[in-house]
Amino acid sequence: MPSDDDAISISDDEDAIYISDDEDGFQSPPNLDPLSIHDTITLSDDEDNELGYESDLEELTKECYNDRIARAKIGESLPAVIGQHSSTPRSASTGSQARNLPPWYPFVECFTHRLDNGVELRVGETVELKRGGQVPSSQQHSGDFIRIKHIIRNLETDQVTLRGQRFRRAKYLGQIFDWKLNEVVMVLNVDEDDPRPALVQGMEDIQTSEVVGKRDLIVTNEEYPRLSFREDPQSKTERAVDLKERIFNHGKLVCRWVEISSWRTRATRQTRGQKAYGGIVRRVYYTEADRTGKRVSGRSDASVGSHFNPIHLENQDVQAMSSSSRKRALHRSPLVELLDQAESPPKRHRATFGRKYKYLFADGFHGAGGASRGARMAGLHIAWGFDKEPLPCEAYRPNFPNAKSFQIGAADFPPPSFNPLCPCIGILHLSPPCCFFSPAHTTAGPNDQDNHDALFTVGPLLRKCNPRIATLEQTYGLLEHHRHSFRRLAHDIITAGYNFRYRKVNCAEYGLAQKRKRLIIIAARQDIPLPPFPERTHGHSGTGLKRFTSVYDALEPLRTNPRTWDPYHEPESKKPLDKPPYDARNSLLPGCITGGGGQNFHYSGKRRFTVREYSLLQGFPMSHEFAGSSKAAMLQVGNAFPPVVASKFFEQCVKTLEDFDNGLITAHDPVISEDLPEPSQITLPRRSSATTPKKEKPNEALLHRFSTPRRNAASRHAIEPASLTRSVRAVTNARALRQQLTEREIIDLTD
Repeated sequence: MPSDDDAISISDDEDAIYISDDEDGFQSPPNLDPLSIHDTITLSDDEDNELGYESDLEELTKECYNDRIARAKIGESLPAVIGQHSSTPRSASTGSQARNLPPWYPFVECFTHRLDNGVELRVGETVELKRGGQVPSSQQHSGDFIRIKHIIRNLETDQVTLRGQRFRRAKYLGQIFDWKLNEVVMVLNVDEDDPRPALVQGMEDIQTSEVVGKRDLIVTNEEYPRLSFREDPQSKTERAVDLKERIFNHGKLVCRWVEISSWRTRATRQTRGQKAYGGIVRRVYYTEADRTGKRVSGRSDASVGSHFNPIHLENQDVQAMSSSSRKRALHRSPLVELLDQAESPPKRHRATFGRKYKYLFADGFHGAGGASRGARMAGLHIAWGFDKEPLPCEAYRPNFPNAKSFQIGAADFPPPSFNPLCPCIGILHLSPPCCFFSPAHTTAGPNDQDNHDALFTVGPLLRKCNPRIATLEQTYGLLEHHRHSFRRLAHDIITAGYNFRYRKVNCAEYGLAQKRKRLIIIAARQDIPLPPFPERTHGHSGTGLKRFTSVYDALEPLRTNPRTWDPYHEPESKKPLDKPPYDARNSLLPGCITGGGGQNFHYSGKRRFTVREYSLLQGFPMSHEFAGSSKAAMLQVGNAFPPVVASKFFEQCVKTLEDFDNGLITAHDPVISEDLPEPSQITLPRRSSATTPKKEKPNEALLHRFSTPRRNAASRHAIEPASLTRSVRAVTNARALRQQLTEREIIDLTD
């Protein structure tokens, strides 16, 4: 639970907090950096004849103005999501259905705006918003904050809209973050059907009437209390009561964290009552930090050391990379690194790329070994695992004879004779018991307290084992019905030094023959890139994906290679049923497989499935062994993380580690394709001319000089990209673009 060890703190009254725990009340508009008219001072045909956009703006006709805006737009045409004649509510600053699109008539962008009280707002400044009306004035609470990225004016109504990222005090986000005075979190809401970066599409539009005043905000990746109000010399001499009031209302705000809530589509986000089905909680990347922020990896070199070392398949020796070289790689400027890569790839990239690595895998709460089976399918080396129950350990050992299996509870792990830090673990998977948090859990059980407490061993296990990447599988009820426990789990993960992303996953979309919805969490140490979720592999016809795996397809191994004797496959021993048959070739299972089998029966309708059939439907291979009676084996099958699904997630984690160890991505700036805009996004239209030499597009040339592996690695990690760097962002604004244009191109734009 978050602690407040400050002598000066905000009241812990939860009922006084006016912001709802779900993020539904705040819509997050996305944005493309526009080529605004006010960002272009002049476009001239020659030195004697200047056409000033800013001076003549209001005299232009709507047709001429719209034409010039459209021709100066990124990519020449507006995105397909814009519906000029749609009845859907439109954005306040663009008149379109999509959020945060570049403004067009009658909207223009300007650099400053003066409020009625005389305060002048500028792009880049931060403003405080009004608090909710239901909060008593005697309570010490504030509204949210907006860092202004764009100031947009409606020429017809003279109304001004401020657009930027929203920041919220950490206390108002429940128990995820420590409640420190004037510590804020960047909160973004994004749609997965919108390809733009989260920091772009997550911006929001607010009216100037909501502004209370300007505030000083620093975005940094430094550890607390660096750059906080505690470094203010005045705070050591002022009275505590007066100091608390002054700091809360006028002191410096510091943002170190980003929380992103994601919806599958824009329509679901706009549906009333719908909650986010996934998201990300992470530290601010140093590429996103203000210039006062220091580039830190999140861990000391001593804690990292050999943890970057995979096992090399050629000689089985640990490939060592010195902590100093890794530190230099992490602390390099992203733009400098990109230019170096374009000029001449570093030797270590050429020396290590293409080699095969096998990373170590550990399995917590391993059960019969569903996650370990998926890890082996993904090419991982199984090192060890633990489980409290004897029968799962008995089943695990023959399936993974080279791995250590400890029969021990999570709270008591590791045993005295075992050091989980040596050898270092690449990927640690944890599947704590989920019965207590399941939506189907309606009556109290004898093990409820133990199952509840097991979830909160995750944080201590991460500290003890220190894996590079950790995954966690749980029932989606933890996210939807036990939000309080989910926030406590999130707090444990980030305080252990990890960033993480989460999502409610339908396992049928990854090849399982059942609609099994699970909560999947992928966490990465703060010195390791955060892997994205793997792309969905199966779907309905017309989606371009593989067709869903049917019941008949999943049972194929039993028909082609049946065992002569299998105690877990005796169909004749099953009690007869009289159920309506269903088409197994084109159907998923009627229900989700549980420890008792669930509401499922054989597609003939005459009996229930055997344990072996259930294991195939759960994604196990025919050769996987179980232990105990059929009832005990059925419990092992129903509680397992389906191997066919687990392998997809572990493969994605392996790709991230390989790309990172090969130097193709970095922990703080993992995406190249999003940092450098595509050439089509920054090229203005030009007339063909026989006399004008064709000018090379600078960004296109730079992008094409990157090695193919690096471009491919960037595209694999482009799910939640980092912010545009200042140097690259400068290339995308109108002024820098026009400085790159030739005189011939300027004439084309002004004709």
